[in-house]
Amino acid sequence: MAEGSLHQDVGHLEGKLESLEGSVKTLTSKVEDLTAVLNQAKGAKYVIFTIPAIVGALASALAFFGLRLTYGGN
Repeated sequence: MAEGSLHQDVGHLEGKLESLEGSVKTLTSKVEDLTAVLNQAKGAKYVIFTIPAIVGALASALAFFGLRLTYGGN
């Protein structure tokens, strides 16, 4: 009787192991997706900070040279 019970226990554990393997695969896929999204957000962060810096530098240069031309500064 103990041998039959042991066989059932092994079968039960095999089923749990297969279920865990499926869960790990699903979680791995989700982590990879989240990593991809975070990498995209990191790239967007650089764009968000770079564009205003360029616009500000251009506006500053135009204002500086425009005032020099308007008022005839040296």
